Amino acid sequence: MIDCGEQAVRFEVLGPLRVWRGGIAVDPGPLQQRVVIAVLLLHANRLLGREQLIDAVWGDAMPTHAVNLLQRHVSRLRKVVEPDRQVRGPSSQLVWADNGYVLAVADGGLDLEVYESMVARARAARAAGDLAGAVGQLRVASDLWRGPLCDGLRSPFLDAERDRLAERRLDVFEEQLELEVAVGNHREAIGQLSRLTVDHPLRERFWGTLMMALYRSGRQADALQAYRSAQQRIRGDLGVEPTSWLQRLHQRLLVGDPELAPATSPIKLVAPAAKEVPMKPTSGGPSPAQLPHALADFAGREAEIRQLDALLDEDGGLEKGLVIAAITGTAGVGKTSLAVHWAHRIRDRFPDGQLYIDLRGSDPTGPLPPSEAIRHLLHTFGVPPSRWPIDVDQQAAFYRGLLDGRRMLIILENAAHAAQVRPLLPGGPGCLSVVTSRNSMVGLVAVNGAHALNLDLLSAADAREVLVRRLGAQRVAQDLAAVETIIEACAGLPLALSIVAARAATNRLLFLDELARELEGAHGNLDAFDCGDESADVRAAFAYSYRGLRAPTARLFCLLASADPIITVQSAAGLAGQPPALVGKFLAELVRANLVIDRGSGCFVLPVLVRLYARELAAGSDGLDEFCGAPSLTDRFGP
Repeated sequence: MIDCGEQAVRFEVLGPLRVWRGGIAVDPGPLQQRVVIAVLLLHANRLLGREQLIDAVWGDAMPTHAVNLLQRHVSRLRKVVEPDRQVRGPSSQLVWADNGYVLAVADGGLDLEVYESMVARARAARAAGDLAGAVGQLRVASDLWRGPLCDGLRSPFLDAERDRLAERRLDVFEEQLELEVAVGNHREAIGQLSRLTVDHPLRERFWGTLMMALYRSGRQADALQAYRSAQQRIRGDLGVEPTSWLQRLHQRLLVGDPELAPATSPIKLVAPAAKEVPMKPTSGGPSPAQLPHALADFAGREAEIRQLDALLDEDGGLEKGLVIAAITGTAGVGKTSLAVHWAHRIRDRFPDGQLYIDLRGSDPTGPLPPSEAIRHLLHTFGVPPSRWPIDVDQQAAFYRGLLDGRRMLIILENAAHAAQVRPLLPGGPGCLSVVTSRNSMVGLVAVNGAHALNLDLLSAADAREVLVRRLGAQRVAQDLAAVETIIEACAGLPLALSIVAARAATNRLLFLDELARELEGAHGNLDAFDCGDESADVRAAFAYSYRGLRAPTARLFCLLASADPIITVQSAAGLAGQPPALVGKFLAELVRANLVIDRGSGCFVLPVLVRLYARELAAGSDGLDEFCGAPSLTDRFGP
């Protein structure tokens, strides 16, 4: 690394991107040029291949002439970082070498590297017993943050790094505040800890440190109330109790353990995590058993169950390697019901237990970050936060170590995408992972060898069996004509069928012929499938999948409401007035979102109830009109 003199260029990425020369701010250029230098700064003093750089800047939205654009950005950036360089003269700071670029940054010239250096020195001081010195280093390091990483800049790489470093920053905050309490600054830390437990209610180290800070400030009742708040939130969000570490701390506070009072010898709330061997669940304790209850009246899906059974029985099954089943399909098609039903059938083959976690891929609040999911799973094994590695990748490795040599069944429910799932997969044979998702999970199949099972709509026979199981054979047999009308109106969607059956089951005075007439008179809307619960509402289920579409694809989806039942690329292109090659990309996105079914041979189908939803959108202000003022399809995505 080059030395940092007074005129050396300094860079700041912990917040909005800034470039300084000799204490004077330098404009790094327009938005896309800022993205390029930001990516280079996050690879400072390392070679970054040109193709890697292009992918990090543009991802799937790579422009046609990306190489030329990149060369122009780099040329202008050289003028920013080396204004005195002669025209066409060699660059000493932004260098082209081995088909890639190296951005040389002086020692102390990048705030992120200064931050990491201070954190490392703080940990060394703590290990040596110098807690005050460690606190001082961490305070200065924390002050370097002015906001999210490269705030205001967007690219696939920057977005991922922003999330990773936000997690890293929280880990360091945990260490800093623990040390503040340990050295006697407990009163000063209470305000910040209170805010952090509100913003990050599932991070137990914040709760534990807050409890200690309150207790040492003479506020035992408030410390115990903090534990109750943590317990309620963890129970509500994760369905588990706080870890034994936090429970033990609560018990010590409850009895007024004198060892926790302020003392000259600081209390070690969190033991060092380095070089610890992953802790296995004790053989004498109960195995995790987290499967949700299975539906007693589950019906149909016999062919799909046989297909799933074959994953465990053929070619050595689990002994051959990690088995992943990816169950995908449109909203409300019964992915979870099938996954849980099958899991209960085979649970005896997994003596070390079953894990279950909802990844919230279709939750309006956004998917569960992998870091939180890993911490949830570590909770399950009773691993105290004091033993968790700091880095998320290390936490994932620690989790895989817990699973090594065990036979466990892991249900990863409602995944948003493959990247959310990968850190949660076991590392070796013996375990079965079942993933459910509204998206196609092609990446999980291609990269991780998952076995794809895309659920289709129920057949009429299976739909009839569902009603028999829910309402009884006698009631169904009393009015077969009404039953056929109900089955046709539900169009093979298990969620719709379940809602209608629930209405009939909870109101014995509601005759099936009345229900059938209501569905027939619905005039092509989804109101009859609204049960007042958003988690079991057909319209709400479709809405989330729709909101995840890009604007041009959403516009095409609305247009398809008026298309023929069998859709081809050519017919969709004619409807949209756009080139078939472009429209084919949008149809592929709709297939991945499981809003359109690919029947092969270039033919696509919009399921009946999905079509009704598309018609509602097209007819309302939230639908087609929303995109009339948007850029044209070709303007947005090119030919």
